[in-house]
Amino acid sequence: MSGRRRPQQQQQQPPRPRPQPLDFDPPGRVLFRVTFNVAGATATGFNHFIEQVQRRIFDLIERPRYYGRGTMVLPCPQAQQPTWFVIVLESRDREMRYSVPFFIEAESIYLHGYQNQAGYLFEFDVDPTQDNQPASGSYLGRNASTPLPFSCNYGPLVRATKRKGPNKTVLDPGLTLLEDEPGTPMPDFGRHRLMDAVMELAQGDNSGSLHRTAQNLLLVVIRFCESIRFRSVQREMASLWEPTTSAAASLSSCGVGQIKNWNSIATNLQDSARHPVAWPAELAKAGVRSAAEAQEMLVVIKFIGYPNEPGNPTPEWGNPPPDNPYRRHGGGPGPGPGGAAGGVLAAEVPRWFLVPEEPVMQILGVDIPRQRGAGRLEGVYGSITVTDGFGTQTIYRRNWDYYQRNSGDSEMSLELEALNRAISAYDSVDVDVDLSSASPAAPLTTGNFSWSVYNCRTNRYDHVLRRTIGRAVLEYIVYSKAVQVAVSVTVDGGDDVAHAWFTTMNTMVGVLQPGPRRYMTRAGGGRLLRGDYVVAAPLSARLEVVVTVEHKGSRQLVGRTFELQPTGDGGRSTRTETVRQGTSVKVDFAWNLLRMGLPSPTSSAGRNSHDEVRRR
Repeated sequence: MSGRRRPQQQQQQPPRPRPQPLDFDPPGRVLFRVTFNVAGATATGFNHFIEQVQRRIFDLIERPRYYGRGTMVLPCPQAQQPTWFVIVLESRDREMRYSVPFFIEAESIYLHGYQNQAGYLFEFDVDPTQDNQPASGSYLGRNASTPLPFSCNYGPLVRATKRKGPNKTVLDPGLTLLEDEPGTPMPDFGRHRLMDAVMELAQGDNSGSLHRTAQNLLLVVIRFCESIRFRSVQREMASLWEPTTSAAASLSSCGVGQIKNWNSIATNLQDSARHPVAWPAELAKAGVRSAAEAQEMLVVIKFIGYPNEPGNPTPEWGNPPPDNPYRRHGGGPGPGPGGAAGGVLAAEVPRWFLVPEEPVMQILGVDIPRQRGAGRLEGVYGSITVTDGFGTQTIYRRNWDYYQRNSGDSEMSLELEALNRAISAYDSVDVDVDLSSASPAAPLTTGNFSWSVYNCRTNRYDHVLRRTIGRAVLEYIVYSKAVQVAVSVTVDGGDDVAHAWFTTMNTMVGVLQPGPRRYMTRAGGGRLLRGDYVVAAPLSARLEVVVTVEHKGSRQLVGRTFELQPTGDGGRSTRTETVRQGTSVKVDFAWNLLRMGLPSPTSSAGRNSHDEVRRR
């Protein structure tokens, strides 16, 4: 046997992925691609760009769901079919132009990778502790991209910004997000530093400068991804666009606490809405002291819950038609009612503050069924109030001296009052009932119920629902896409008209019956009869107003039907018909969306924020 050694086989390095086309799209579905020129932008331009991205995200979500004042829930991640949007950052140095596309997962607003100017793809290392990881182990394609030796989580990313030499000598202290770490600088978020980051990422191949890659990616993640998530961070980033000194270009301690706790803040916000509990004290260190403050700060949050359970539909990415990519007329999250905690910058209300998919509740009726074995109910008095995000309205109010008499023997239907506006189901609705029987005078039913967008298991939209409160049965419907319509009816018939009334209904649900009669009163010196009513109208159905006129000396009732198909987010329309010689009926329709996100005037904090928005 020979004593010669066998030569050791050298371990082969995997081949480097080939460059990809510069218009590369990652596997899955790309919602949109937008470009931002860093070199020529201002702080105002940065704000407009972030709002443009937020607006596109909102426009592409089917069945949007909101938590609180303008905070949208992102669709659930699809492990097999990730969804993306691409932000392309451009910069310029003399005659050289640099461009870097960044690939961001739409369901989480996580940056997963980028492409340099030579076409090579680089992506963050996959974190096995995170949910919905790609089955292939790569977001951009196992054979298309080069993995970086750190993940996108802030811990590994910040540690990767440091560079050490032989004997652990520190060659670059890197960056820190902690103010109390001596010797390590905070990131500089100024425009010129961002220009350098774009140029370095465009030219670099990560062969020996990984610490600079980590530093540059940290700037991009916080300035763009976190600004899309947080209004508060967006305001800080805008103020840091042209800093007076490098020391003034760092994120505040509250801002750092918020970006590190996005998942925790989002989870507690949704949990507090479903099951009101004490707000975690540890989040106060990040300047988030309550769910209300979280709602002011957050623009988008990830869905927390069980998306596939019955009765819990979650948002999805829609397919906008090519002729109208922003089909909902630019709906959006709104800026919240005021500045974030610890901030002094006021929120401006953008033009896309209105959301055409505002849910609206319509109360169809309240009945008091006769109880078996009980005597006949002679009459009812008391009150029923409805409270939404805009305030409280009374839909029934009678005292004992003016109680409503029961004209039947079985079921008694209450004569509800007309509302001044529609009932917003954008956040939650509380109905309080306090009724008494008139003869003998005794309590009849007292109680309340709440409808909330957060009760995913019981919510049903566009269906007639019933709720029992004591002896009262409330019948209502919540339209998923509706406007409020102010209906004004005028009958011009002089002294020949004895009475006139009108009813409203819509053609959306076949079982809906016409609403209660709205009797009209004389005006204009007695010649005219007028009546006004505000009703919720779904955008997918026609609103029908039936006007009935009774003339003096005639037993024949004359009726006319006036229809409206509301379109868009607002408008006006007038219909006029002659029902008989000398008698005409005019119906005026004026419809609009309810403004989303306004706080309830029942809370002092909300009232002050509301007044502040209105004064601006």
